[in-house]
Amino acid sequence: MRIKINIIYEDKFIIAVNKPSGILSITTEKEKDFTLYHLVTEYIKSRYGKNNRVFIVHRLDRDTSGVIVFAKDYNTKENLQSLFESGNVIRKYEAILSRVPQKRSGRLIRFLHIDKLGNVFISDEKDRFAKKAITDYKIVNVRNGRAFADIQIMTGKKNQIRISFSDIDCPILGDKKFNGDKYFRLALNAYCLDLRSFLDRDEYLLKIPNSFI
Repeated sequence: MRIKINIIYEDKFIIAVNKPSGILSITTEKEKDFTLYHLVTEYIKSRYGKNNRVFIVHRLDRDTSGVIVFAKDYNTKENLQSLFESGNVIRKYEAILSRVPQKRSGRLIRFLHIDKLGNVFISDEKDRFAKKAITDYKIVNVRNGRAFADIQIMTGKKNQIRISFSDIDCPILGDKKFNGDKYFRLALNAYCLDLRSFLDRDEYLLKIPNSFI
């Protein structure tokens, strides 16, 4: 199966694309070729020459869609990853929740433990292997018992949005892994990535049209 990459923005430092739901961000032991990283690498090599490449900065879950950025050189990769780790990147998502939270806005703080198989579990701060995950949200609409949420993550832990909402009994619609009601896809989309603190340019506010909210 071939997928044409949807380029949001490109310059000499980065390439940002709109990742479709259902494709891995990067290579795993089980999947080497059908990944967004592979597709973007193919594009870069075909356009600029076989010696060119891209570098992974961050990732989205397979079934999450939305904005993802790759670096075009190692120094940019290092600088962007430092920016992500420092919390100076604004990352916004939209989601449809299977149920309506008791609080229409709030902050979800959870401690997440990832086992050797990559499975994510809720733990507590006494677990020295657990990582703190902070997720802010606001419910912008309620319809037919579903809640439409605008989300900003303050940390970037694996599955943090999905497991945090599942933990308050409001899993994301279509989330088979964390008990969401059935839907044709995972209703989670990364619609905004603000990198303007990396380069003070409006072009580094990377946004796509909302799909859910």
